[in-house]
Amino acid sequence: MTALDAVQPSYDLFLSHSSRLDPRAEEVLEVLAPGLSRHGLRVFWDRTELAPGEPLLPSIERAIIRSKVGLLVVTTAALGSGWVELELEAMWRARRAGSMRLIALLLERGTDAPDGWQWDVIIDGSAVGARATLTDRVAAAVRDLNL
Repeated sequence: MTALDAVQPSYDLFLSHSSRLDPRAEEVLEVLAPGLSRHGLRVFWDRTELAPGEPLLPSIERAIIRSKVGLLVVTTAALGSGWVELELEAMWRARRAGSMRLIALLLERGTDAPDGWQWDVIIDGSAVGARATLTDRVAAAVRDLNL
């Protein structure tokens, strides 16, 4: 362990998404990420955790390794995103190593969690009207995964 490793935070939850290509996902994350923080969870959301100019791929991989739970915001855009695919591969490696649990948050009707992954929890957020309710459901799922 280096001195840098000792000061870098650990996260309860890593958010994987493709909000740049999906305004609805961005809207949900703008409520979800701070709401989960208010629930006392340490959340890695690239928008708030990455410093300008920070190398993206190594930073994302480090955050995944340091996260207890990975949450994929499942949208059509996310399922077609190369970045999300890289994040999923890193989360799957952490899952196989026993250091990460996985949650799929379905935001669009008709989308499913990607096949071939071992999901601990699947949350259907496509019909949830109140974002606060969705935040509560995700926070409860993270806690239920024995954090």
